Amino acid sequence: MAIFTPDGTLALDIGGVASAGAGLPNAWWITWLLVNRGPDPLELLEAWLPHDQFCAGRSAFDPPTLLPPGEGAVFDDEVYCPGAPGETVENAFLILRTRSSGQDRRVFARLRIEHTADGRIRPVLESLTTTPVGFVPGRAAPAAGP
Repeated sequence: MAIFTPDGTLALDIGGVASAGAGLPNAWWITWLLVNRGPDPLELLEAWLPHDQFCAGRSAFDPPTLLPPGEGAVFDDEVYCPGAPGETVENAFLILRTRSSGQDRRVFARLRIEHTADGRIRPVLESLTTTPVGFVPGRAAPAAGP
């Protein structure tokens, strides 16, 4: 699934999600595949998972990961995700901070996390949205000075 901004400057595909036990109770290694589907180079700056039942702290890409148009990158993240087979975590998010064409954006990948019968977890991508960093809906821009 790819997300495109209205101006067409950012298009990102998130797929190839896989999980493996990290050796500790409720800890998992998640492998994410990100592909730049936009016309401009894309930098990955930061990633985090803020849900209390599917969480990982902020991870900075240092240096930023550069994705030319059509190119992809894989990154791993250790996440905390308790649960029993058959349980589901709704409304989990992978949040990315990206930069393209001089604009920093946050990408919100909404996920459903399924605990499978074999004791693994399966992240399922449900939607992608994006917003410019610093954007506050409904807030007017500051008035110009005298």
